[in-house]
Amino acid sequence: MPRHVMMWWLAGGATVLGASLAYMATRPVIGPAVARAQDGWSRMRSRGSGGARRTDAEARTRESARPIRNVAFEAYRSSELKRLEDEERDFHAYLERLRGARDKTEFETYQRERMSTSTSAEGAPQP
Repeated sequence: MPRHVMMWWLAGGATVLGASLAYMATRPVIGPAVARAQDGWSRMRSRGSGGARRTDAEARTRESARPIRNVAFEAYRSSELKRLEDEERDFHAYLERLRGARDKTEFETYQRERMSTSTSAEGAPQP
């Protein structure tokens, strides 16, 4: 191998070795600092500061909380939101009644099958 190629190869190896040693020596110092920085960034993003992107739901919530200066629209919006909340509550109550009726039917079917099984077992001749 030519001498100049060998020198470059050794210099490159020394650079990689030096970088590896520097990384290993500073890792205990840099590692926790990086972790703290990442935690701080995560907290900032979850709070919505720092220019982080907000989800559509967060954006709608913020926009709906902002007062609008049209009194007639505010009255209409309030009544519609109340009506929708009432409909949602009624719908959830309906779903609960529907689930209860289905559960009752399934339980009655189970009881009938159980009773028919036990009566047929009692009426069967014993060996």
